[in-house]
Amino acid sequence: MDAPLSAHIEAAVARERRRIAHDLHDGIGQMLATIRLRADHAGILLADGHADAGAQLLDLIKTTVSGTVAELRRICWCFCPAEMTGGDVAGAIVRLVDTFGDCHPTFHVTSRIKVNSRQIPDAVVVAAYRILQEALHNVSKHSGANRVRVEVFGSRHSMSVRVKDDGRGFDTARGIRAAMATNSSYGLAGMYERAALTGGNISIYSGPTDGTILSAKWPLATAAGRGATKS
Repeated sequence: MDAPLSAHIEAAVARERRRIAHDLHDGIGQMLATIRLRADHAGILLADGHADAGAQLLDLIKTTVSGTVAELRRICWCFCPAEMTGGDVAGAIVRLVDTFGDCHPTFHVTSRIKVNSRQIPDAVVVAAYRILQEALHNVSKHSGANRVRVEVFGSRHSMSVRVKDDGRGFDTARGIRAAMATNSSYGLAGMYERAALTGGNISIYSGPTDGTILSAKWPLATAAGRGATKS
């Protein structure tokens, strides 16, 4: 790995750590502090015989706890999508594509998905899923396409994601430079970073009348050392 790419990946990891720390401090931390304060207040009310006021405050605590649990789940989702935890990677990808089609009925969506995840590193599986998510988001937001084709293949030899649309296309060189310059963990920059961090690579072809093709590939002989394989 060359020095500029290595530095870029290290910067991406540092940004992700800062984001997670921010979420934990400003989200979960504040919610837990609120629960503690309300619990203390509820204890005082109940001790003083104000049962109704104490009960109302306990209801507020329950609501805050539910919000805290939801926030924790959101943060955990950033590490590993819930759809992946059952091992049915192909099913999770099918559901993702189906949901995309249901949410965007103006697109004619076709797909071919064949994934045997048993010997694919978890990190590669999650990266592929996230890249597919972002690619479909970009199609819905920017492409103006009519047709979308999704192909995902995975075996012990390799993993690949390919998304093709017949939309308006874009200047790939300019778009990639702009994405990298924003120092963002999302969008194009985020997809390149996810692929690179898990031993993969991304190529994008796009033209004004040719739509866009995004292809992500992982040679698993390279990726094997970057994530634990499933037993």
